[in-house]
Amino acid sequence: MSSLHLFVGEEDLLVEEGVRALIDELLPAEVRALNFDTLDAAATPPAEIVLRLNTLPFFGDRRVVLVKDVDALPTEGLRVLEEHLSHGVPPTVAIFTARGIDRRSRLFKAIQQHGTVHPCDPPGWREVPVWVERYAARVRKKLKPPAAQHLVSLVGTDLRTLALEIEKLAAYVGDNPEITGADVEAVASHLAEASVFDLTDAIGARDARKAMAALQSLLQSEHPLPILAMIAGQFRRLARTVAVGARSESALAAAIGVHPYAARKLLALARHYRWRDFPPIFAEIEEADRAIKSTGQPELALETLVARLCSPGVGV
Repeated sequence: MSSLHLFVGEEDLLVEEGVRALIDELLPAEVRALNFDTLDAAATPPAEIVLRLNTLPFFGDRRVVLVKDVDALPTEGLRVLEEHLSHGVPPTVAIFTARGIDRRSRLFKAIQQHGTVHPCDPPGWREVPVWVERYAARVRKKLKPPAAQHLVSLVGTDLRTLALEIEKLAAYVGDNPEITGADVEAVASHLAEASVFDLTDAIGARDARKAMAALQSLLQSEHPLPILAMIAGQFRRLARTVAVGARSESALAAAIGVHPYAARKLLALARHYRWRDFPPIFAEIEEADRAIKSTGQPELALETLVARLCSPGVGV
């Protein structure tokens, strides 16, 4: 197995699942405390990253170092890491994650040459129901194509939200081996993408009052966590829209794998944003995710996020 890995893409759930599966394969639980490090690239000095990569295993055959968001390293930090990897693979198993990375960079080429690149891009809208069926199988439930498609129509295409809904449905059906369309209708969140478009429309227009009204409407029937997941998914699609630069619905739909209706809405929203707007937006979303999970005031955390995204300091 390769000792150098890069999980790269905008679908963070696929990144998390891939990294978790690889670590489970590489390190038994009993030696993980001594031989596993997790580093946040943005908060760790490059010299410290290199030091951890060079640290030999303790009482085991392998040591694993996970470096999250390596694309957040400043230029000098990337240069240090590139220089280190140019001399060969480290004695540890190095796992890097990135939302996006320049495939012409020395870092990407070094990982591609000596290791394994794991693409983690969001599936196209036609592929999402298939992913739903596979995820249901992982929780030991059968979900036939019509029921899977119905779930996507109710919830949208964000994988994290869909995973939450499938787990909720699995608990609902109990010992029954199959999740039916009737179960989906009875239990699944009716958090359609159109509702989140209303919210992101208002955020893009810096209309805080309208954005808060849209948020409150969503909160009447949904927990803040799936709403946040849908907001995050929408901004990831917006970032891809801006990066691609497509001028027509059909071109954008083909480029990023969304439904033509969604492509039309994304093109309209993209006028409000530049590429440099997205890093601070994603930082705000990550902070809201931490607050929702840790403060005990999830609705307040989501309201704070929407207020910040509507402020003049984010976007055009």
